[in-house]
Amino acid sequence: MGMRKYKQELLNCPLFEGIEWEEITRVMECLRPKLLEVPAGESVFSRGGKPEHLWVVLQGKVEVQEEDVLGGVRAVQTAEPRAMVGYLYACAGLAELPVAAVAAEDSVVLRLDCRRVMTTCDHSCRYHKRLARNLMRLVARGNLEYQQKAYLLSRRTTREKLMTYLLEEANRQGSREFTIAMDRQQLANYLCVERSAMSTEISRLCKDGVIECRRSWFKLLG
Repeated sequence: MGMRKYKQELLNCPLFEGIEWEEITRVMECLRPKLLEVPAGESVFSRGGKPEHLWVVLQGKVEVQEEDVLGGVRAVQTAEPRAMVGYLYACAGLAELPVAAVAAEDSVVLRLDCRRVMTTCDHSCRYHKRLARNLMRLVARGNLEYQQKAYLLSRRTTREKLMTYLLEEANRQGSREFTIAMDRQQLANYLCVERSAMSTEISRLCKDGVIECRRSWFKLLG
């Protein structure tokens, strides 16, 4: 199984933004990547492990999970092809991973040593420098997302949390009509609310003429 099969996924991954395919294949010689096939339900990385790698999802879907105060688990990120997981923890220099990642369906991921991404090779190739800059940009964006998440979770009611999320998503996608990358249970987990309470609030918002909704599709009205 070669990486050429996943050429488009790599070209469209934010980590490789601005780097041509030929240069991606060259810089991979410095990174010593490893392609991994992960069956559904199997671990990509485990909580408590060393945060040394970043993973690019090339096929399937990977769910990042954290433990709640009651010992259960909840999804905090769902990554599909071209998305990355694990890089924020590796760049932060933590002693161990505070989360786990599990394949939500049969998946293929590309594992990269984060230190090799951040440290330019002996040849100091300009594309390796671009790679490091891209990673720094992704970390900055990740920090902004965490700040937005903290603000969202500070909202008191399910309605406030839901509307804050929908408004942010509309701004991010540049349209008042959009589709989110989460199902209802994943969205409830993300908002830290009960699914039944969230579904009730979505129905009320539709009835009040605030939104239109069909599964993962939303439209903000007014």
